[in-house]
Amino acid sequence: MRKGKKPFRIFCFIRGFLRLRKYKMLDFQDRKMIEKMYMSGAHVFDIAEALGVHQSTVYRELERGRTGRIVNGKRAYNPDVAQKIIDHNLKTKGRKGARVQGI
Repeated sequence: MRKGKKPFRIFCFIRGFLRLRKYKMLDFQDRKMIEKMYMSGAHVFDIAEALGVHQSTVYRELERGRTGRIVNGKRAYNPDVAQKIIDHNLKTKGRKGARVQGI
């Protein structure tokens, strides 16, 4: 776990026992690191290990920041695109009726 980051703590039942699960969201610096490592040829496993997240998190992030271009035989990843999508999703999450004007 990186210093300064406090994960979300959620209790859930796993195999009949109450367990503590830790979640953390990637920030823009993490996305920049993904871009740098991915474009330099690092494997997804190595990127995930460096960030302290699961491989599926890195795969989802690469899909989220996809630009549609091909660079050096790989799909291009842009952390700015991924951050805009995350910001939009965070802004629009929650109850739909609470955002209706005039109620």
